[in-house]
Amino acid sequence: MALIQEINELRTALNVSKAALQKDKAILGTREYFTKKSGIGDGVGNVVENQRHEIDALRRFIKAMEERLDTARTNGIDG
Repeated sequence: MALIQEINELRTALNVSKAALQKDKAILGTREYFTKKSGIGDGVGNVVENQRHEIDALRRFIKAMEERLDTARTNGIDG
C-alpha cells in the first residue's frame, strides 16, 4: 500500500514539473519572439552600425545648430 502511495506522489510531482517546464518554455518562447521582432536578435554588429548612424546624424545636427548660432551672433553684431 505504501508503494502505491509513493508512486502516486511521484506521478503528482512529475505532472507539476511538466507543467512548470511548459510554463518556462512559454515564457522563453515569448521573450524570443519579442526579441526577434524588435531586431535585438540580429546581432551586435547591427546595433553598432545603427548607433554609428545615430551619432553621425547627431553630429550633423549639432554642426547645423552651431552654424545657426554663429549666423545669429554675426547678424546681431552687424545688424
